[in-house]
Amino acid sequence: MKLNSSLVGGPMLWPHLLTILGGTVKMLARGFVSIRLAGARALTRMQVGRMQSVLQELSDAQLKQIGIDRSGIREHAEYLVNYEYDGL
Repeated sequence: MKLNSSLVGGPMLWPHLLTILGGTVKMLARGFVSIRLAGARALTRMQVGRMQSVLQELSDAQLKQIGIDRSGIREHAEYLVNYEYDGL
């Protein structure tokens, strides 16, 4: 059986398919980037929360030794996680 060009879609089908697929790939890539960034933000929030919990368990004398007040625990936890944490 001989294929008719109208059945296969003709020579103009491939550029249209590539355009559609290219747009779909870009859309999926943007979605994955959004998910990755949201995951990174959630991980950072979790790490800050854990650091804050550890710092809150310290006594006032221990907090004074490291140079923070009890009211500054949240800011110090954020600083430690965002600027001092080496990923270990």
